[in-house]
Amino acid sequence: MQPRTINADWILYSAVIMITLLLPLTAVSGSPVPPGAPAGYISPIDKYAWSETSGWVNFRPTHGGEIIVHDTWLAGYAWAENIGWIKLGSNSGRPYANTTETNWGVNRSGSLLSGFGWSETSGWINFNPTNGGVTADPVTGQFDGYAWGENIGWIHFKNASPAYGVATVSIEPNKIGTYSNGDWYIDMNGNGVWDGEPTDTHGIFGIGLSSAVPVIGDWSGDGTLRMGIYADGYWYLDMNSNGQWDGAGTDTMAVFGAGLSNAVPVAGDWSGDGKSRIGVFADGYWYLDLNSNGQWDGAGTDTMAVFGVGLSNAVPVAGDWSGDGITKVGMFSNGYWYLDLDNNGQWDGAGTDIMAVFGAGLSNAVPVTGDWAGDGILRIGIYADGYWYLDMNGNGVWDGPPTDSLYFYGGMAGAVPVTGDWTGDGITRVGIYSDGTWYLDLNGNGQWDGVPTDAMEIFETGPGIVPIPGRW
Repeated sequence: MQPRTINADWILYSAVIMITLLLPLTAVSGSPVPPGAPAGYISPIDKYAWSETSGWVNFRPTHGGEIIVHDTWLAGYAWAENIGWIKLGSNSGRPYANTTETNWGVNRSGSLLSGFGWSETSGWINFNPTNGGVTADPVTGQFDGYAWGENIGWIHFKNASPAYGVATVSIEPNKIGTYSNGDWYIDMNGNGVWDGEPTDTHGIFGIGLSSAVPVIGDWSGDGTLRMGIYADGYWYLDMNSNGQWDGAGTDTMAVFGAGLSNAVPVAGDWSGDGKSRIGVFADGYWYLDLNSNGQWDGAGTDTMAVFGVGLSNAVPVAGDWSGDGITKVGMFSNGYWYLDLDNNGQWDGAGTDIMAVFGAGLSNAVPVTGDWAGDGILRIGIYADGYWYLDMNGNGVWDGPPTDSLYFYGGMAGAVPVTGDWTGDGITRVGIYSDGTWYLDLNGNGQWDGVPTDAMEIFETGPGIVPIPGRW
């Protein structure tokens, strides 16, 4: 697959960049959600509720993806040490009607929470029971009150002594950035204009390296997106986030993929601990640095997945297809998607894994991914000559509007599709980069409404520029 509107560097890692936009979903400001903020994540510090019968309930578990607190509903998973997973909403109908077994979930109206979560082992959990109820303060982000589990009793969300509680912190929106021949320009304050340093960031990372490909990831697991370079099997990672190469020891130089022909760099949270790790895809084989030591230690310590061998025009994709916080491998080939849902690194057939027919027959189709629904689950999509086809319900089939979304956004010559959470509400939206100008669909309606409803930002023009948005 070689779309004529996309430059060679973009083709090399387009699928990876689309995924790494979602990797920093754990990146939060650390501040309470301000008044009127549309969404937040659970704090990495204030994340525990307590049940006398079931013990601690972790609302930001290591392997559960993210709980997203939207303005009118919640989505994601909590983990209780004695009863397992608690899901906070079904996959459709938000806010949740809570009338059937397919439209249940936890809603939010101002500070008041209502509706139901579900535990496979313990049944329904009511967030607005008689003689109880849970609130989420829109100013401080602090949860308070009691939920009721039909088989486990009360779950308490805030306590003074011993001190515990659950709170939200604000979601940082994606910001734009560019890369060209080792020069990185990052719009740190998110105003869409290059303001110079130190307001924005100019990184010099990769200059002089032949065949350099920019990569991004949360290399240290602290929620900060950082720069990186892949060049002929060598990785250079900016560990201290200062935008320059400080040598091995301060930064990281890894040899991972050297000698592999047709190698494509990939990055993902392969273990679900919030830390991005490197990897390489080559002719249907995936080599993933599972222990994050920057070298290939062989299968068992690291992962070698055989996924995509023999597929024509194959493009590697990777993402959290199930919402459990672990990045999994996948392939896009001529409109067919093959996703390793059970994360065992092999194709087990539809039913265990996912084969989606989404984009077949479309000329110049480019695979895109995003959390289109804002529930922490990555879904697939296609960009083709200005048209976007988004699988909103996640069933891997084009169902047509209004079940799925069809947008016309772009179409100009040389346009590159970009995706990101432009407003900080946890929902991925579409955008276009064209000759130094960014067109971002801020209101998510899939059409260009002009400024200020949408955003037009001119940021670093010139030949050979690669757009790199992310949660910097």
